Amino acid sequence: MTDDHQRIRALFESGCAAWNRGDIDGYLADYWHSDKVRWVSEGTVRYGFEAIAAAFKARFDSPDNMGRLEVANLEIQLLIDKVVRGRTIEVWQSENSH
Repeated sequence: MTDDHQRIRALFESGCAAWNRGDIDGYLADYWHSDKVRWVSEGTVRYGFEAIAAAFKARFDSPDNMGRLEVANLEIQLLIDKVVRGRTIEVWQSENSH
């Protein structure tokens, strides 16, 4: 694994750690802060960092509603200098699920 791969993996792990602390701002800290970023969830596409952050904060309005998050099956592809495509399955589990 290259240094670039390790740094990218660390970003994903840092985001999960923030999520599991109930820190949505920390979770989103490494997202691209741009109107061009897109997030797809439950059949809805949101455009722009601010819209994505607002949706997260509305849906997960307290740490009790956030459950636990872990990264599984992370694939990192370095395309060209400073361009990365990362694909992961983020496994979210509600604390209330059995």
